[in-house]
Amino acid sequence: MSRMRTSWIIVANIAVMAAILVFVALYSNHEKKEHYHNQVEHFVNTTIAMERVTGNYMVGEQGICDNWAKYINSRDLTLEEATDYVRATHVSESTSAHLIDAESLKGYSTRPRPNTEDGYEVSYERMDLFGDGAWIADLGEAVNITRTYTNPVNGEQSLAFCNRITVRDEESGEKKQAYLLRIVPVSNLEEKWVFPQEEYEHEEFSIIDNESNYVIKGRSFKNASFFEFYKSYNQPGIAEQQQLFADIEQGMPGRPYPHHVHEGLGAAELGTGQRPEGGCGELAPDRGHHLRTAAAAGDGLSVHASDQSEAAGHGQGSGRCQ
Repeated sequence: MSRMRTSWIIVANIAVMAAILVFVALYSNHEKKEHYHNQVEHFVNTTIAMERVTGNYMVGEQGICDNWAKYINSRDLTLEEATDYVRATHVSESTSAHLIDAESLKGYSTRPRPNTEDGYEVSYERMDLFGDGAWIADLGEAVNITRTYTNPVNGEQSLAFCNRITVRDEESGEKKQAYLLRIVPVSNLEEKWVFPQEEYEHEEFSIIDNESNYVIKGRSFKNASFFEFYKSYNQPGIAEQQQLFADIEQGMPGRPYPHHVHEGLGAAELGTGQRPEGGCGELAPDRGHHLRTAAAAGDGLSVHASDQSEAAGHGQGSGRCQ
């Protein structure tokens, strides 16, 4: 009888300990998932904040370019005279402007070539940056931004905010079309992207258009486009993949963005990559066009297709953003 009672006590103790271990394991797993999702949400919210900073910065830079273009269009200036005007208004030493004849793709820079005092001539003949120029919106309607390219004057990786302008031909006296570019080094924009370093010391940023072509390309973002890059590291299935791309292209309703940002190949998107965890989010337009954000993480970039499937992966087109 004593032995039987002892056996039951031992069995009961084992059962209690097993129950405690199961409870601890389940609770620990729950807390781990909760912590993970909190990290994802925090990362997404931080990225959205960076998107807004970037969007506001772009709108401000385009506003400067618009003001230059409005003045030039209101005066009977030659291309060189217009360049002299823009040069006289420069404040920041890191930015410059190029005024380019739309037909010859040659023009002038407001900053001379390095180690020269009067090397202001510049050519875009070998650079497919403008196309037919139709992507450049009228004054005040959009942020017209190029892809990242090498500044032909100083060799810096740069972006350009653009406008079409009308100038007077020096020889014939007739009006002709030209492009006005406000050149901003990519490093200027990257300075606006500040993540908490103690949490996201390996973060990376990319901006893509709505055809997923890179405008600014992070170091770990591979392939010719973001979608191709995503597909090379993730196999979520065709339907889920198409839905993800559609969501990124169209944005997520309910979170209006105050500015119009147009990309020549589509609307622009800011993406970030971070090693620990991540998520995905987009900002919706208030009037049809917008700057969208993909917040992401993982081994460079990861996008969560659903609660059950976590797709991990790694993570430059001229255009207008409206």
